[in-house]
Amino acid sequence: MSVSTAFDINFQALPVLAWNFAAAQSVAIGASSAASQVIAAEAARLCATVDCWVSLGTNPTATVGAGSVYLPANRELLMAGTAGLKVAVIQVSGAGNLSILPAKTV
Repeated sequence: MSVSTAFDINFQALPVLAWNFAAAQSVAIGASSAASQVIAAEAARLCATVDCWVSLGTNPTATVGAGSVYLPANRELLMAGTAGLKVAVIQVSGAGNLSILPAKTV
């Protein structure tokens, strides 16, 4: 089992996380914004195969720049407060895949 610690926007530690591999998603990254399915977990780990921009919301649209967060290739982004939301992604310059791994509180 893989366990990590995530922090909220105020850098307060969130509960220890165990990953729910059965609920993982993969979203194709391309020149247009693409959204995931709804995430049921309170936190999720994002990792992309290429540089990209991501956005979180009920019906998000990722954009290059304002309103989205830059995610470099092969780096992790732990996001809290994801329950009931989707992740949208758009490429910087090349196609790839975004892995979304929801967490389970233990």
